[in-house]
Amino acid sequence: MASKYIGNYGDGFDPFLYGLSMKKEDWRRERQEWLKALARGDDPAF
Repeated sequence: MASKYIGNYGDGFDPFLYGLSMKKEDWRRERQEWLKALARGDDPAF
């Protein structure tokens, strides 16, 4: 299974770490939207 990923993404690709980094990016994006809403004075959705 790992060889399939390595073939697609190059040597050293770790799907687990890739997933973690994508989650981190999603979290960062959500946080930026939340901060923009605060700056506008909107009610942030929790």
